[in-house]
Amino acid sequence: MFFGYIRFFCPIFYIQSYGIEKNLMGENLAFYLVAMLNAASMPDRIILGLLGQFLGLLNLFLISTML
Repeated sequence: MFFGYIRFFCPIFYIQSYGIEKNLMGENLAFYLVAMLNAASMPDRIILGLLGQFLGLLNLFLISTML
């Protein structure tokens, strides 16, 4: 379970430097990348919460781990 969650947190630490290094955006905008990432994941968290009520939390956890 630890390794399942740690793979989601690694990009958060490196996404700003990656955006600057690849010239995808300037330093001023790269500062907001973590906030953009969290805002983009909000609908997914709501949808998965609703699915967890219907499918069951363990079943949903197994499905999302296999993806």
